[in-house]
Amino acid sequence: MIIMDQHAIKKTSDLQSLIEETMHTALKEEQFQVYYQPKHDTQTGKLVGAEALIRWIHPELGFMSPGAFIPVFERTGFIAEADAYVWGKTCQNLRRWMDKGIPVVPISLNSSRIEFSDDQLYLSRRIEMTRQCNVPAQLMHIEVTESMFGKDMSEVQQILEECRDYGFMIELDDFGIGYSTLQTLGQLPLDVVKLDMSFVQQIDDPKKQRIMTGCVNLLKNMKLRIVAEGVETERQYQRVKELEIDAVQGYYYSRPLPAQEFEEYLMSVPVMTHEEGVARHVVRQEDVASYGDIDQCQFLLSHLMTGLLNMWVSSFVIDIRSGRSYEMSD
Repeated sequence: MIIMDQHAIKKTSDLQSLIEETMHTALKEEQFQVYYQPKHDTQTGKLVGAEALIRWIHPELGFMSPGAFIPVFERTGFIAEADAYVWGKTCQNLRRWMDKGIPVVPISLNSSRIEFSDDQLYLSRRIEMTRQCNVPAQLMHIEVTESMFGKDMSEVQQILEECRDYGFMIELDDFGIGYSTLQTLGQLPLDVVKLDMSFVQQIDDPKKQRIMTGCVNLLKNMKLRIVAEGVETERQYQRVKELEIDAVQGYYYSRPLPAQEFEEYLMSVPVMTHEEGVARHVVRQEDVASYGDIDQCQFLLSHLMTGLLNMWVSSFVIDIRSGRSYEMSD
């Protein structure tokens, strides 16, 4: 029998109610702040980008954990307004930094499936905000996750293709934690893939590291740029560098920073220019094997998928009597 803590349940319910009651006012009063977590090139150490993250400084509760309010935003559909707010603020920040002569980098911005229910509204709002601030489209990266893909990916694929046609770059987040993610690589118009942080954080797990190596080799052969998330230690950084992953994001370099602190960060570290980034990517493409057509990519995907499944299955034995699983040692 599971005994629920009624006090904890009520406390959680009260917090969710408070969030719902105040989130629209928070948007109008600009209680939300946009933080930026830097991304650095693994070979040169130069700053190559950042991810925009929403934070809420609540007048009653103070700094709120995103884990508390993001699920409420998603459940109520308010996430669409929150994401649009982050996009607009980021455009304004980029414009201000460029006007000051500060070197800027591409910013990755989260999106949710609910926003794609009206593809024309999603794209038109992003284009309008970007144009109003006169920000180059290539500085704005749209970040999607596997959870956005239903059984039919054609709708999402079409929207992303339209976004990419305008000049926005497309990033796939949390790669490697889901089965269907491998199937999407050959279909979606992707520019960047972000490896799930579990790969880096489980550096002592041989099986996880073999999977990571296989994923990195696949992505390189598909000529996709790779970012490793959750890098915190020197050992993790060296592992990522050893695999020649393009960039890292995590506390190894910096925590997420408020806009003003990120502005100071932009002025204090070496920044990779757009031209440098393009040149590095072209050179790396020349170094990897070419998989020119979609059939070859699908062939490679199917073989890696089979290998991953075999690895996952072989790493566990099941005690049928107790229902427990035990991970086998190498």
